[in-house]
Amino acid sequence: MKLSDFLTGVKEVEVNGPKIITSFTIPGIDLTINLTETIVVGWIVMLVLLGLILFLTHNMQVRAVSKRQMIAEMLVETVENLVESSMGKKFRSFAPYVATIFAFSCFGSLISLLGLRPVTGDFNTTFCWGLMTFMLVEYAKIRTNGVGGYLKGFFEPIPLMFPINLLSEVATPASMGFRHFGTAAGGTIPTSLL
Repeated sequence: MKLSDFLTGVKEVEVNGPKIITSFTIPGIDLTINLTETIVVGWIVMLVLLGLILFLTHNMQVRAVSKRQMIAEMLVETVENLVESSMGKKFRSFAPYVATIFAFSCFGSLISLLGLRPVTGDFNTTFCWGLMTFMLVEYAKIRTNGVGGYLKGFFEPIPLMFPINLLSEVATPASMGFRHFGTAAGGTIPTSLL
């Protein structure tokens, strides 16, 4: 640290990617697998969510409903109503996926309050979610409109729009991943400064 930095109270903050905790090499294949901080924290978040879900849904009954069960049912109904109001009634089956991504994102970001690196602060995580969501949306489009209707959508409103529509479609997963990552990374920097 420079003397001028010491006098002004300025400290350097370094922003890096997730730390590699350990590496595994698979003999014969020459493949190295890195166990990163994101993977470990992700598993911690999954265990916390699993514990919360088991706690809320333990000993569920049709009558004599407990407060825990009421909270669990309220959460499920809220997500189902959210999906129904934004996607329509016929896509209500996407509620578990939306709830999973939402819960993992919330807990994965808030874990930074405990001093751990948020899982959403790793572009690999958010890009994977964007890619999974993109594939799910494309599947739903094909299932709803058929292959012909799906392909026809690339040529609307006029056939000249095909290259732009195709580029827009291909850029969607990266766009979703970068937006979520940017939000999380934007929160990681002030947290590290504090």
